[in-house]
Amino acid sequence: MKSTCDQVFPVFEAFRDELERYIRRKVGNDTVAEDLTGSLALRLYDQCEKLPDVHNVRAWLYRLAHNAAMDYHREQARVVQTHQEWGLEEDDEVLNTSAEVCAVRLLEELPETYRVPLKMSDLEGMPQKEIAQQLQLNYSTVKMRVQRGREKLKALLVDCMEHDKLPNTMSCAPSETCRDC
Repeated sequence: MKSTCDQVFPVFEAFRDELERYIRRKVGNDTVAEDLTGSLALRLYDQCEKLPDVHNVRAWLYRLAHNAAMDYHREQARVVQTHQEWGLEEDDEVLNTSAEVCAVRLLEELPETYRVPLKMSDLEGMPQKEIAQQLQLNYSTVKMRVQRGREKLKALLVDCMEHDKLPNTMSCAPSETCRDC
């Protein structure tokens, strides 16, 4: 007898092309749609125990696809907001990439208390309520740690950038005193 989780992949494959077209309409990008469709298969496998209770498999799959597209849009909005908070220009790809690489490296310098929830929230895109459940913390504690982690990471990043005489960042190249970037 097959387990419910063994039945997920054939069900997903039956709707794969249809779901990918739906996601493509929602996100407007072929590559992103392919990636999200692939990650949808993993989401389905994580929720395989729900399959026997599902009355309308097609509607359930579309709900999961819709949620994946909305999660993608939320993550994109979060990236834009972070760039705006840090004063980064959207169209300056080199600047953004340098700052992001440096920020990821500097993230490891944060105390674990802030590093873990911040990674889960901002790098993995996990909702803070889910982080609270996984870390067995109060939701308000996770919100506070993510916010403080962002502030501490920003301070580390600012310290590592070259500045002119005003406190404005001249470039996102690491300063001579910063070895981590």
